[in-house]
Parts: sequence; structure tokens; C-alpha cells
Amino acid sequence: MDYFGWDSNRFSPGNPRGSYHHADFDIACATILQGIRTRQGFILLTGEAGLGKSLILQHCMAEADDIRFILLGDAQLDFPDILDYLCADLGLRDAEPDVVPQNRLLLDALAAYASRGQPVALLVDDAHHLSISALLGLWEFAETSAVAADQRLQVVLAGLPEIETKLRQPELRPLHESIRVRYRLTPLSELETGLFVDHL
Repeated sequence: MDYFGWDSNRFSPGNPRGSYHHADFDIACATILQGIRTRQGFILLTGEAGLGKSLILQHCMAEADDIRFILLGDAQLDFPDILDYLCADLGLRDAEPDVVPQNRLLLDALAAYASRGQPVALLVDDAHHLSISALLGLWEFAETSAVAADQRLQVVLAGLPEIETKLRQPELRPLHESIRVRYRLTPLSELETGLFVDHL
């Protein structure tokens, strides 16, 4: 960093000075937010490593206070643990799991948010690490459990392009076919790279 005369790490995700917005970045954010607001269910964001998928998720969270976001950074959890994570993030506590199943608590919470016009969106970073069973569990919960479409959990899968190969496996065909919103990030052009360097 000293070589360039920088006094901090401008590539840190937590450093807004390192966030460079270009057309692809802004369109990706707008596409994701529109998909969530119109209750499209599953949304897929793909791109090679280093193109800004994590920053886009953070930008979406910062831009939209009408959506209840839950960011999952550990995509190696199995589905029951993802349910635990969702319930914990929403502040749900079930003292008697045999009386009120965990998924019922979560569905009731989604319905309560929906009644206020606020969708709940799970943002999964590094989603290519999700197992087939976790992806299938998420799809079954989001697509078949909710009573009404506006009460569905919205799920944004952000990962490397290889996740598309995983989604094409026979077990995940229903999930793959249900994805109506997809966005793939592309590398910066030579011109955009120059503008990015000037931005730093």
C-alpha cells in the first residue's frame, strides 16, 4: 500500500472507499432488489472470484430498508443449521419444539413481515459451497411451505459460475427451473479498469 501512497487497505469490503460502482454493479443491485420486492423466490448472482459479489450483497442491504435481510456467510451449513440461523437472526426462540416446530415459527414470522409489506430475504454468499441437500431443503421450504406467495422466503444465491452446474443436477431440477431472476457479473473492461484505478 505504501508503494501507491495509500494509508489504508482500500480493497477491504468494509471500506466504502474501495467500493467502485459501475454499470454492471448497479444493474446487479437493482435486479436483485426488484426480484426480492416482486417476490420472485430464488435469485441467482454469479461471477468469477473478485468481481464484487459480496460487495453487491452488502450494497443491497444498505440501499433497501423495506426488506428484512439475513446474510449467510457460511454456505457450508446443512439445511437444519440454516433454519437455526434464520430463526436466531429473526430473534425466534422455541422453548417447546415438539409443540411448535421450528419451521412453523419461521413461517409465522415470514407471514408477520409480509403483513407489514416487508419481504424477508436470505442472502447466501459463496453459495457454490451449499450442498445439494441444503439447496433442496431451502427450495422445499421457500417454495412449498408458505401459504401465500408474498409470504415466501426470498433467497439470493451468490456464487462462482460453477454453482450453475450444481443446479443442473437432476435432484435440483425444480429449483433450477424456478429461478426467474439471474445476473452474471463480467470483468471490467480496459476503460473501466482505468476508471477504477483513478477512483482509488
